[in-house]
Amino acid sequence: MGEQTHNLASLSHDLTFGGSEAQIVLCGLTLPQAWSPSAKAFYLVALAPRYRPPSAPDRAPIDTIKGDFMLDLFSSGCKRRFLRGAVLAAAAVASPSFAAIIDTGILPTPIAIPATTAGVYLNFVTGLTGTSPAAVPGWDINPYGATNRQVLWPATPTDTAGCARDTAAPECLLLVNGDLVSSGRTFTRSTSAPTSFRRAGISTMGFRFFNETTSAMNYGYVEFSVDAPSTTGVPGLIIRYVYDNTGAAITVAPIVPPNAAPTITAAAGLTRTQGSLSANSTIANVTDDGGNGSVAVIGAGTVNGITLSNIVNSAGTITGDLVASCSATTAAFTLTATDLGSLTAMSKLDVAATANTAPAQGTYGNASVAVGAGTTVTPSAPPSDTGTLASIAVAAPGFGGTLSVNQGTGVVTVSNAGPAAAYAVTVTATDNCGLASMRTFTLNVTGSSAGDPTITPAAISRAAGSPFYRSVIANVSDAGGAGLVTVTVNGGSGANVGGTEIKAIQNVNGVISAAVRGGCFSTGTINFTLTASNGSNSNSATLPVTVTPGSNPTWCAWWSR
Repeated sequence: MGEQTHNLASLSHDLTFGGSEAQIVLCGLTLPQAWSPSAKAFYLVALAPRYRPPSAPDRAPIDTIKGDFMLDLFSSGCKRRFLRGAVLAAAAVASPSFAAIIDTGILPTPIAIPATTAGVYLNFVTGLTGTSPAAVPGWDINPYGATNRQVLWPATPTDTAGCARDTAAPECLLLVNGDLVSSGRTFTRSTSAPTSFRRAGISTMGFRFFNETTSAMNYGYVEFSVDAPSTTGVPGLIIRYVYDNTGAAITVAPIVPPNAAPTITAAAGLTRTQGSLSANSTIANVTDDGGNGSVAVIGAGTVNGITLSNIVNSAGTITGDLVASCSATTAAFTLTATDLGSLTAMSKLDVAATANTAPAQGTYGNASVAVGAGTTVTPSAPPSDTGTLASIAVAAPGFGGTLSVNQGTGVVTVSNAGPAAAYAVTVTATDNCGLASMRTFTLNVTGSSAGDPTITPAAISRAAGSPFYRSVIANVSDAGGAGLVTVTVNGGSGANVGGTEIKAIQNVNGVISAAVRGGCFSTGTINFTLTASNGSNSNSATLPVTVTPGSNPTWCAWWSR
């Protein structure tokens, strides 16, 4: 043979057209002559890149006997090549059940069908193409035609080739997804291709052929493509062919593309204010050939004080909750998308941290109130913050009354105002990060008028020797509040004149009452002096108490005079 390099196709050709009866010896291995040329070719290619006759005298002893041929290992190089290649060869030649469906997928370089009488010859097993049978040993199909598409099939071995035919006519049948190509169909070697295979677009033809490698009938289908506006089928393309090399039936099916990795694109321009409340945002978008909503996205965590959580995929739109601490700085998160096939993609999500802002407050108008009185002051807007309000406080240096502020509305309440003066009232709102804002207004506390307070006595009478019982003795008024006026009698909290006594004075919203009794030995009118005071001014008035003769001689007999 000489030293040559061969591939499967050329070896098969050599053995078919000139060496099928020759004894093949490789590394001391004699191949059975009963094997087909293609089987011998496959074994030789698998066994070693180069083959040549052994260089006789230095053969080692017989190591192995297998089947009806003998292995004679005579060199370490030969041994290595055998060990590497024998498994492959045995699997393909002796055990074809290891193989199954052969699918080219959409050919990266489609096979051109020229508009010629020769067309193109194709060997389904080797993939070799050419423009003549001699150029493609073991060819299996030959689409051709100078004016209209036709198909030629090999004549030998007998009844092993052809297309699946239409039951109504001896022409190749146009197949669709789901159609079965099997021994149960009728096949034809007719060269006529119906109109269906001449139209523009993609058409599918079922076939059977003799697989020279396995020496078995195989079933499959081939897909043709013709550009518009052609109605002849030529020129055209073979874009895909599929067959089952075990001889089993095969169902026409679309190409199932390999799983592609998902894509993920992180959102741009996201920001969070330091100390702000958590908010949900779109953080990314994903796509995947298995369905955008099937992609799982991870990447939650805390980076530089910014926390990402609650990541959710809604049909490819990825959302998450983002919140920044009071000291947060710009953060970068790595988002990882994983599809159902465990393929992944990553994208970087940048979230900028913006400076915390002080709480917002409305403005307060100035207010006036009389000494001892109260009022409320309402802001133009309630306090608010991008985060949370920690506290709202109110203060007025020197103010002697009571001030309070509503934590939700910011309304300031003034009660028991005093003393009379102008006060600067400051409302301070502080947020969860300790940043504060202040609003100030003036509170004018006015004193009583020149006539305040006023007091109007209410004349009363008692029988001599009567016990204490309470009566209204006067009414008072004051701009600062009548209920705040203090009333005394004869300069004190109580007084006794000739046994007639007044004590336990009370002021209920300007109505002055006291416990009064009549003396046993005093009759007629007895005058008491009532004095009303608001802290700044005071006024007095006379309260007459009339004592009438009583009917309590026993009581008065032992009364201390």
